[in-house]
Amino acid sequence: MNAVPDNPLSKIGIEIPDYAEEVPVLTYHHILKKDDLRDSLYYPSGHLNNMVVLLEEFEKQMNLLNEEGYQTITLEEFESFIKGVKHVPENSVLITFDDGHKNNYIRAYPVLKNHGFTAVEFLVTSRLTEKTVPFNTDFNQFLSWSEIKEGNDVFEYASHTHDYHSREKDTLLPYLISKSKKDIKEDIKKSIELIDSNPIAFAYPYGAYNDTTIQALNELNVDMAFTINKGNAKPGDNTMEIRRQSVRPYHSLKDFEQLIDVN
Repeated sequence: MNAVPDNPLSKIGIEIPDYAEEVPVLTYHHILKKDDLRDSLYYPSGHLNNMVVLLEEFEKQMNLLNEEGYQTITLEEFESFIKGVKHVPENSVLITFDDGHKNNYIRAYPVLKNHGFTAVEFLVTSRLTEKTVPFNTDFNQFLSWSEIKEGNDVFEYASHTHDYHSREKDTLLPYLISKSKKDIKEDIKKSIELIDSNPIAFAYPYGAYNDTTIQALNELNVDMAFTINKGNAKPGDNTMEIRRQSVRPYHSLKDFEQLIDVN
C-alpha cells in the first residue's frame, strides 16, 4: 500500500484539517413513503421487508448526516482513500443504492439533492427500461435510461451485473457462484459497457462471491467490488471485498448514529 502523502501545511505551522481514518459505506435498496406500501412488502410476521426504508426515516437520516457535518464522497475519492493515495475529510460517507429501483429516483433523489449529497446506484442493467412510465407502487419498477440521465447530478452509476442478479431454481445458488467464469465475465462486461463509468465499481448480488468471481472481476479491470459484510472501509482494505453498512427499516435514529459512528 502506498503511504498517504503528508500535508505540507503542517510544516509551516498552519492548522491541518482532520482526516477520516474510516469511511462508512451505507447501503439502501427501496425508499418508500408509508402511503406507497403494499401488502407484499410485509413479512407474514407483520414486519416490513428488510430491503425497504421509509422515506420519513431516510429524511431523518440525511438530516442527521447534514447536522453532524458529514459530506458525501464520490467513487473516485473513495478509491483514492481505500488505496491509501489521498486523504478524505473527517466525517466522509459513501451512500450506495442497490438494484436500480425507480423509487430511488422518485423518493430518495430529491432528499439527497436538497442536502447537496451524492450517491452511487448499482444497476442491474437488464432490468432498466427504455420507456419512462408513471410511478406506480402496485409493482416493483426499475429506472429508465432517461431517469438515469436526469439523476446524474446526484447519482453516479456502477454495475450490479447485467442479468445475473438471480439464483439457480434447484439449488438457489446465486449465479455469481454457480456460473462459469466465462459466463460471469460476459454478463458483467455487458453491464460495465452500458454504464461506462470510471472508476469501474461493482456490487455483488446477495453479497455472494468466490475466488472465481473475483478472478472474473480482475480480468475485467474492475477497480472496486462491494460486499454486504458489515464494517467501515479503511485504507489498505481489499478493494475486491469492501464492507458496507446496510440500513434497515428497524434501525432507529440511534442505530443509524452507530452505523456512521457519530460521536
